[in-house]
Amino acid sequence: MPLPPAVGSVLALISALAVTLTTGCASPGALTRTDSQTNPNTASSGTASQNLPAAIPAPSGHDLAELEPGTSAWDFLQRALVSTQLEADTLFLAAAKKFLESGFSAPARIVLNRVSDSTPETWTSRQYQLLRSALALAEQRPKRSWQLLVDLDHKALDPLQQALMWELQLRALFAANEIPQALAFLRVPSSEGTPAGQTQSFYHLAFSQLTRLHRDTLEELGADATLTPQDQAWVSLAVLHARQGWNDYQLREALTGWTLQHPGHPATSIAIELRPQHCPIDQVALLLPLSSSYREAALAFHDGFMSLHQIDSDPAKPIVRVYDFGEQIALVPTYYDQALKEGAQKVVGPLGRKAVAALANHQRFPVPTLLLGSGEFEARPGAFILDLSRQREARTLAVHARRRGLRRALILHSADGRSERAARSGATAWAQHGGIILDTTVIPTGINDYSGVLGNLLGLDESAQRAQRLQGLLGGSTQLHSVPRRRQDFDVILLFTDQPTARLLKPQIDFHRAGSIPIYSLNTIYNGKPDPAVDLDLEGIVFSDMPWLVRSGGRFDRTGGDFPLNAPYRHLATDRLFALGMDAYRLSCLSSQGQLPARQTWAGASGLLTLQPDGQIHRLADWVHFRDGTPRALESPLSPMQH
Repeated sequence: MPLPPAVGSVLALISALAVTLTTGCASPGALTRTDSQTNPNTASSGTASQNLPAAIPAPSGHDLAELEPGTSAWDFLQRALVSTQLEADTLFLAAAKKFLESGFSAPARIVLNRVSDSTPETWTSRQYQLLRSALALAEQRPKRSWQLLVDLDHKALDPLQQALMWELQLRALFAANEIPQALAFLRVPSSEGTPAGQTQSFYHLAFSQLTRLHRDTLEELGADATLTPQDQAWVSLAVLHARQGWNDYQLREALTGWTLQHPGHPATSIAIELRPQHCPIDQVALLLPLSSSYREAALAFHDGFMSLHQIDSDPAKPIVRVYDFGEQIALVPTYYDQALKEGAQKVVGPLGRKAVAALANHQRFPVPTLLLGSGEFEARPGAFILDLSRQREARTLAVHARRRGLRRALILHSADGRSERAARSGATAWAQHGGIILDTTVIPTGINDYSGVLGNLLGLDESAQRAQRLQGLLGGSTQLHSVPRRRQDFDVILLFTDQPTARLLKPQIDFHRAGSIPIYSLNTIYNGKPDPAVDLDLEGIVFSDMPWLVRSGGRFDRTGGDFPLNAPYRHLATDRLFALGMDAYRLSCLSSQGQLPARQTWAGASGLLTLQPDGQIHRLADWVHFRDGTPRALESPLSPMQH
């Protein structure tokens, strides 16, 4: 029975997408914008036409990606299979937007080219133009992105489209390094009577872009006499943040001076948010295993903490006393009590899962105590927990990938206990957030060729066996030539392993026809030292890491030698412990008030830190991917800014 025309059209699209995700490229035919009446006989056959979803009305003129934030791009495409062409256009636009939000430009391009409504002055045509602009930005063509927006009828846009247009224009200007024009553009939303919430989100995006510029670029902008006073104030705010960003006392004074000098400036609320609290304590105790087998990590943490203490110019900064409990985990409570008797008003530590567990009998902590270990420690008065475990990183990875619309995963993990526990935690979080684990495979040790493992995991062996069975049916008179096809039922690979193994494994995954499938991993694949020549083997892998390791602009510019204690750890994995030590110094101030309001946040060296009501400190690191062998920010051209 022939397929309905609309179904056949979209099945052809699904086939094109499958080719794209398998090979990483699209055929010219797949990229041609066509009308709705595709010949059904040209549609791909097979199981794609089976189990089609029931029709769900898709209201035209509505951004379904906004109305249904939990729906994935693939789900929107499946619904298009049973929709009329008008509804299908709305669904195509929603799918393309979801693909762009997830960083997948190739499928987005194919889907956009299937939108058939080219009638001018319709919501569909305007949304199509906006998403084409976002696609150009994703493909690093900011000038093309800008031109597509200039051609739009701005007055006809709905509020969400208006916010999206401003975001894309601002991103395009920064991407093209047109910083003065970007600063001038910041005056547009307020002049058009935009709601305050959208305007503030717009300003926060702009300041975030400014803080990623290198100090020398900011200095040059500050000397640009052609900038208006308002534009100069934006630059001066970014400059003082870059210069004083790690010195709470000087930053507090500088921000106070900036707000007095620029009353009513659009960035005033940002300056207020940046202003750090005063830290009214006299003595802090550090509990660390400095003489243990974990000395290297403990010393890096210690030096990060003391580094911020050294540059803190506050005359009333606290005295720091260090208590080394070495391998004597059982004596941690004794050291803790000793620190209190000697006048500690705040305790940072102990460091380590077992050391934190040693304090489990303390039902109440007399002074604010920052525990550095596992998040399994139950909340109790006075305790603040910063979970440093790999399991927490794995859970964060799973949540992030699910939010990007990925749902059906394969898991690859090394055989060691830490990788196995991380994979288990990631799988649990994946299932809790509605994801499906299709298969889990252990990476064998002691080999360099993973063809057997990948052939089985990716379904290539089964494909080859099918070809062999067919050859047997045909007999020797007809020679069958076949190319094994990988399985098509997954959209992401979750990888839990170390850097050497990942460098061997990723090129082989590419070779086995899964090169365009997203791969998410932990920061164990990156040791902190950029090595483009070698890390080209990791190209495309997505992972999260601390801003201290993957940023170089603004206050993360370390070329000036502002942190002499950091020298032994630069470009080493222990630099992460150094960054955590820096943040612990600030967190010791954040928690010094005892009972704190929920969701207090601070952008630290290790990520965005948020204090939860139960005392847990949630840490959101930067998401990056390897591009040209170097970790680069994984930034979608479409952000949730307008929400």
